[in-house]
Amino acid sequence: MRHEEDSLTIVSYNLLHFGRQDEPRHTEQVELLQAIDADVLAVQEFWDSSPGHWSLRPRFERFAHAVGRSGRVAQARRTHFHLGLLWRDGIGLRGWHAYEDGFWHGLGVAELDVRGVTVRVGVGHLNPFDPEYRLAEARLVAGLGLADATRATILAADWNTIGEDLAYDPEPDWSALAPDRLPRHLRWQDDPTAPPSADRRASALLSRAGLHDAARAIGASWQPTSGLEDAPRRIDAFRVSAPVLPALAGYEVIDTAVTRRLSDHLPIVLRLDLDRLRAATERAHRRDDGA
Repeated sequence: MRHEEDSLTIVSYNLLHFGRQDEPRHTEQVELLQAIDADVLAVQEFWDSSPGHWSLRPRFERFAHAVGRSGRVAQARRTHFHLGLLWRDGIGLRGWHAYEDGFWHGLGVAELDVRGVTVRVGVGHLNPFDPEYRLAEARLVAGLGLADATRATILAADWNTIGEDLAYDPEPDWSALAPDRLPRHLRWQDDPTAPPSADRRASALLSRAGLHDAARAIGASWQPTSGLEDAPRRIDAFRVSAPVLPALAGYEVIDTAVTRRLSDHLPIVLRLDLDRLRAATERAHRRDDGA
């Protein structure tokens, strides 16, 4: 992927317990991320279970060095599936905050200076097992002020739930999943004969709070990001605040034989036009100031 001065490219990728085992696969993932060469990388499932997490920071720093980036890691003490955010040289870090309380895994948010434009970029990973828990996590995300209409914010996450728009995110073929796995994904229905229906409430809550689904907003062709071997579904997504919408310039899912082999998730890519992002942010600030 070619780096362009007038654009900002962000990749989100669930690495599938990176560092726990299967080192050859992890080496290939590092090579993949080097080849993608995005401005910002958001990764989920960076594995480290050492007592006190004494090895997490140096291991993550080695990973950041391998992909040629600076970064921060958000600890997930409950699950050991930590989250990382990394950025190329020339992008400045103005602030970093990691959230654990109430999250199954966690959320990390950085305030970055991208060639004079201030952008908040977050990395997240919601509960994979319980729709009610995911809904509660979505409420937490909505309550953090990340949908502030005066600020450019991009959240890159494995949301573990599909989008709320049935016309864009079709109902997966739930018959392909074992019955004991269905409660992870479906909304409860009292009628046992009713057709299974995905629980989309967490996605709907985020949209109503002002965090828009970038792929849907840009009109990108629908592509699954996970469940490729059973019930293909799009659960990895970028959520963006209103000032980012005019700057959306491209979205893709990297779906190749290699990416299907390296993880149970596919990397997703978002490209923003930096000039349009700068202009949209300035307009939002002028409206907020009453100009």
